[in-house]
Amino acid sequence: MADRLGGRLTPTFTWQKGMKIMKKRPSVILCTAVISLYCGVALAGNDVQWYEKGRSYEEGKNLTAAMEAYDRAIEKGGAPADAYFRRARLTLRNDTTNSAEALSHYDRGIEIDPLNAEAYYERGLLHAYVIDNTLAVRDMKFAADLGHEKAQRWLSGRSDDGAKKSALIPLAALMAPGQKPLVFFDFDKADLKDNCRELLDSLGAVLKAKYPSATIILAGHADDIGTEQYNMNLSARRGAAVRSYLLSRSGIDPGRIVVKPYGKGRPLASNETEIGRAQNRRVEIIAVERP
Repeated sequence: MADRLGGRLTPTFTWQKGMKIMKKRPSVILCTAVISLYCGVALAGNDVQWYEKGRSYEEGKNLTAAMEAYDRAIEKGGAPADAYFRRARLTLRNDTTNSAEALSHYDRGIEIDPLNAEAYYERGLLHAYVIDNTLAVRDMKFAADLGHEKAQRWLSGRSDDGAKKSALIPLAALMAPGQKPLVFFDFDKADLKDNCRELLDSLGAVLKAKYPSATIILAGHADDIGTEQYNMNLSARRGAAVRSYLLSRSGIDPGRIVVKPYGKGRPLASNETEIGRAQNRRVEIIAVERP
């Protein structure tokens, strides 16, 4: 009998014939086994090899290739913590709005290397960038406790040149447990929900009584559905709605409240899911004590 393969008639390969080949050429079989084993070991070690390639590409200023190499190292599952930290930095260097991905790399890297002061410091700066003051302060304290001088200066309210800098007021610490200074909105809406009014009343009273000179920044945001200009306008209207409510209820000086729209440029979560998009439709309330 014969099998049809590629238009040609070839003899059927049977297990009996295979056994004859093994008996006649055991060295061939042994070599094949050794090569297979070597390849398996080499592949298992590729996480470190890809990490080293990434560093080489990065030193050569080939940042796209470096990111791809770090991704390959991470996919293998055994990459060193530094691969995650370097990938996070390149993520932000490539796109400063991609904070969610960068944070995920920092999180994983710190899990592997929980005593890396520089990583805590960098993640703290990133948290401050996306205006999560509570997490920013937490990371800076970890870094400072590990001896990181820049984190210590950050916590003391001084910049690297020693000048006094503006100090973020930790609003979350002044709120009820589990609450954050965030106001969320429905899709394509700038109307305040009823469940946020109590939060705004409480924050307005605290800001007026305890921080009478602080500047209040209302950072408006949107998800990624729609054009950039539309979402910029929508985030501005959301900030304006919060400002209007605070002025009408708290009596804060209008000159102290500033609206800063960011559109879809600073997502708090991934826009790939409805849950993530809902978290991005927000206004973040920031209070700053000026020097």
